[in-house]
Amino acid sequence: MERRKVIARGYISFAVEQSDLFRLMSRNELLDLSNEGSATQGERRFAHLRRRSGEMTAGWAYVHGLATLLIDGRLNSVPQISEDIDNMAALVEAAIERMRLSLAD
Repeated sequence: MERRKVIARGYISFAVEQSDLFRLMSRNELLDLSNEGSATQGERRFAHLRRRSGEMTAGWAYVHGLATLLIDGRLNSVPQISEDIDNMAALVEAAIERMRLSLAD
């Protein structure tokens, strides 16, 4: 579980710090599947996810969604209206700590 939380934190950090690259990597319509190199990289990228799809899909969706909301500024008001959350880092940490979709197995 702790390893998964570290991965989630890294995913979100990368997404927020490299938001343009994150968005580009998330857009399948920009991937040229006729290019063997692109197709091979895409295949490797999702091979692990497919092997453990039941376990990982919910966690990936949760973390990806959180990263997207952060990048888009949709959560900026949470620290101002929350009694428990006083900054964005605390919000991310609270969200990861409460993440129990399929990661608690």
